[in-house]
Amino acid sequence: MDALGEEPLVWHEDDAGEVAERNQWRRDVAAIKALPSAQPGWIPCSERQPDEEGKYLVTSTSEGKSYIDVDEYVKHYHGGTWLFHFGVTAWMLLPEPYQEVAGGKSS
Repeated sequence: MDALGEEPLVWHEDDAGEVAERNQWRRDVAAIKALPSAQPGWIPCSERQPDEEGKYLVTSTSEGKSYIDVDEYVKHYHGGTWLFHFGVTAWMLLPEPYQEVAGGKSS
């Protein structure tokens, strides 16, 4: 079972209520999965590296301890590398910077 729950069971294919519940569940899951992810979370370096050069939030490991920092990712002809931290184990996009709007509310 994942975070979206299990698909509802249909015990009787002729039960319109159960079939409708299953179909609604499928539509809800599809809609949730189609939402743009503003913050996809940590991406292990073993799975993939960033597509673009730039600054990212990274987790690096040194002497058995994990640290969170901002680091620059640079692409080269032979792949990619992290500019300062050689022990980067995972990365994620930086959040959008805070911006104050008229009326003193943040966005």
